[in-house]
Amino acid sequence: MSREQDTVAPAIDRDTAATGRMRLRGVVDEAWRDIVSGTSHAFMLMLILAALVGGLSAADLFSIRSIAQQVDRYIASGASTYVIEFKGRISGEACERLSSVDGVLASGALRSKNDKVTSAVLPSAGIPSLDATTGALGVFASSTRSDGETLTARDYDGIWLSSQAARSVHARAGNRLALRAGGKVRVAGVFQYPDDGRSTSYDYVALSQVPAAADDFDQCLVKAWPVPDAMQSLLQSTVSSWPSDASQQPTISQLNSTQGTQLDAVKTFRGSRKSRSGCKCCLKH
Repeated sequence: MSREQDTVAPAIDRDTAATGRMRLRGVVDEAWRDIVSGTSHAFMLMLILAALVGGLSAADLFSIRSIAQQVDRYIASGASTYVIEFKGRISGEACERLSSVDGVLASGALRSKNDKVTSAVLPSAGIPSLDATTGALGVFASSTRSDGETLTARDYDGIWLSSQAARSVHARAGNRLALRAGGKVRVAGVFQYPDDGRSTSYDYVALSQVPAAADDFDQCLVKAWPVPDAMQSLLQSTVSSWPSDASQQPTISQLNSTQGTQLDAVKTFRGSRKSRSGCKCCLKH
């Protein structure tokens, strides 16, 4: 091989390697956008990344995994679940339809009931009862998870109890709970509702599934990721009628506000890269 060929070959190798690194970075960036947009499940994406980009730095892989877990915790805490409350003025059907909006994992409406579920086990303390649309049951069934929950007809046959309420009457999913007034009611499910900063409005309740075709619900819950920029407008679109008195307005809140009002995963990921780049520059100097 001539000297000219010897010189050209290494140059081609360097260009090829540089191009490969650029393509690799592009794959990682695209994969990361999939994580934060909710179009790819974080765990499966990690497996794909591990297989496709074995040459990627361990620091980048660790950052992706760490931030993906942070996103999962944020959603599971209820921080990305929003509630609009306007007593007797929420459309159940409009609330349920929000589940078709990009980013919305589950949505459903609730309505207070005057009666309580009073068990024979604890006759002195009834459990506050709420009417819930199917979507609302889905929100609570996945209350400590970062994804949604697919329920079946069997899951709507009976009442759902919060974990605290279930413990107080020694009930489990599938049990038939004896009532003080006589008879029994099936416990279709038990949802977890930890004391981690989320609203205490639902920590001790019984939920009963009802049709969504009514305009007199009190609340609409929307669990989403990523949270739509128009979340407030989406929630307000569920109001069935606005009062003539402008002072009467709905309230909108996070189910759990202790985790911050937003989580910018993209900014966090880019920040981790910049910090590592800064460290490398310091080492070079």
